[in-house]
This record gives sequence, structure tokens and C-alpha cells, in this order.
Amino acid sequence: MLRNIFTKIMYERRRSLVWWGLGIILLIAMLMGFYPAMRNPATSEQLTKAMEAMPKEMLAAFGVTDVANLITPAGYIQGRLFGFMLPLIVMIFTIGLGSRAIAGEEEARTLDLILAHPIRRSTIVWQSFAALSVLAIAMGLITWLSLWIGAVLLDMEIGVAELGAASFNMSLMALCFGSIALLIGAATGKRAMSMAVATILAVIGYFANSLASVIDWLEPFQKLSPFYYADYNQPLKHGFHYLPILVLGGVIVLCGFAAVKLFERRDVAV
Repeated sequence: MLRNIFTKIMYERRRSLVWWGLGIILLIAMLMGFYPAMRNPATSEQLTKAMEAMPKEMLAAFGVTDVANLITPAGYIQGRLFGFMLPLIVMIFTIGLGSRAIAGEEEARTLDLILAHPIRRSTIVWQSFAALSVLAIAMGLITWLSLWIGAVLLDMEIGVAELGAASFNMSLMALCFGSIALLIGAATGKRAMSMAVATILAVIGYFANSLASVIDWLEPFQKLSPFYYADYNQPLKHGFHYLPILVLGGVIVLCGFAAVKLFERRDVAV
């Protein structure tokens, strides 16, 4: 198994995928369970008034830009799930995986055992990226299926393709930050540093995107954030768009090539 890094990672992370996936299912079930109350005109009116009284900056920080839109199926799912909670869970998952892939093995003193086999460093990196990608897409698939089942049970008027587009974009965005963690880990061999850098960039990217609508000087930086492309063209309303795939996919591939070059050039701790 040490000769096939992809198989090794998939085997070692099988339980964590189940538990994190279960967490997503429970979160979606809990928050979508509140949606029927939004159909009550009195309840929705009270909520709208309460949220309109809140500062716009506070609402924007949690991904809410249109209060009236929250009572629609797409607006509710975006505001309560894709606006903050779902990306947070999937990013924690992917950043953790990315930091463990190479730096974690090195700190555990198992990377030298892997390199003792006839396996190229570039193969280690690309197989690690492949495993990270499969696990991230699996989280998106769990999200999509859970949302689709919930929408059917609650008779929510939202398309299965639109739910799939939002889930896929979220997975790509989380994979971006996981790829950054893997890149930093491959370059330094330090797991804590790789997690810290990826997490800091995720926080900066989130607020640069969410607050750009209310803070003018942030607007030029909004398009540098992966969060901007995850919600580009409002996938819950309009479905798939090529731009998020090109931009986010491009960042992931660039991280892969950079990780290979940097990992091949440095000494590994033994």
C-alpha cells in the first residue's frame, strides 16, 4: 500500500469521510427542517423585519445580501447553508487532508519509508492530489444528495441540477484551499504551517468576498477570492457555469505543479 499513495490515503481517511459526511447530512436535515415555517406569511414577515433592522455589514458577513430572497428555496439554502456553514465544514475537511498528505507523513517519520520504495516524488504529490480531489468531490456529492432528498421531501421548488452546481462549486472552492495546504506542506514539511496559511487565506477570501458589497475598498479584491467563483452566476438559480470550473480548477492544477517542483528540490526530514 505504501507504493500507492492514492490507495493509502483513501483507506486511511475512509472513516473520517463517513463522519464528516454524516455531519453534513445532519446539518442539512436540521436547517432544512426549519424551512416550512418560512412559508408562513406571518413568520416570514417577522423574520424579514428583524433582519432588515440588522446592520448590512453583519448580514453580509454571513453571506446574506438580499433579506427578501431568504424566503425563496434558493435564497434559503444559500443563506442558511452555502453562505457559511457548508463551506466551513468542507474546508476544514480538505485543509486537514491537504496538510496531512505530505507534511503529516513527514512529521510522523513515515515519509522516508515511502520514499524508500521505488516511487518518484512527483508521483507522491499527484496521487495525494488525486485522493484529496476524490474526497472533496465525495463531500460535494453527499451535500447534493442530501439537499435533493430534503428538497423533494419538503416540496421545495428548486432544480436538482442547480443543487448539483452549487455543491460542485463548493467542493472546488474547498479543494482550492486544501491544495494550498498540500502545497505549503510539500514545500516546508510543516503541517501546522500548511494549515495556518490555508486557513488564513480562507478567512481573508471569505470576508473579501462577503463584505465587498458593503465596503467599497474591498470590491477590487473580491475577484481574487475563491468564494466569489463558488457563487458566481448564482448556481442555485442558474446552474453550472464554466468560469468557476476554469478558475478554481486552474488554481488547483497550479498548486499541484508548484508542489511537485518544491517537493523535489528540498531535503526530507528523517
